[in-house]
Amino acid sequence: MARVKICGLTREEDVRGAARAGAEFCGFLLAESPRRVSLERGAELARQARDEGLKTVAVLVNPNDAALTAIAAADAFDAIQLHGDEPPSRALQAGRLTGTAVIKVLTGGSAAAEAYASVDGFLFDAPVKPGERRGGHGRAFDWDALDTSGVDKPWFLAGGLNPDNVAEAISRTGAPAVDVSSGVEDAPGVKNADLMRWFVDAARQES
Repeated sequence: MARVKICGLTREEDVRGAARAGAEFCGFLLAESPRRVSLERGAELARQARDEGLKTVAVLVNPNDAALTAIAAADAFDAIQLHGDEPPSRALQAGRLTGTAVIKVLTGGSAAAEAYASVDGFLFDAPVKPGERRGGHGRAFDWDALDTSGVDKPWFLAGGLNPDNVAEAISRTGAPAVDVSSGVEDAPGVKNADLMRWFVDAARQES
């Protein structure tokens, strides 16, 4: 059964909506994004999410040591998602500094996964164009070109997923988990409860 992560949550009602829809994970963007929340706000929402039975993920881009130490002190996140250019050594350090699981985002395929032996999982997303911010563009990529046969850790598929295409994406990639943000929104950071429910239902239908 494919698990679902709803990312870019900014409102209490959307945390409740994600839980009621049946998602297992929720993500809070602490990096530059239209869906960005402060650490204090993200931690507040994450604690609510934990009360709703959701696993919580802090999404970061090239965080410094101070940011990682602050996340550890907040004690509200089950994992961090590294969406920048963090090399394997930095991913290892990030896990040690936060005391959480580490999800490394890889774009353009799974060839780099072998180098990240220390992380707990991966998220495969659409490639980033030069000068473009990381993630949240609602852009899909060539699912048939994604070879995860050598990946021995849990992984998420992201990039342009929505209630209409998530079942096909799971079928074509064998994704054990999927991640959605813009595909279930009315506006950046404003989730639609019906779309979240339809997305989860579609993911479950395929799996």
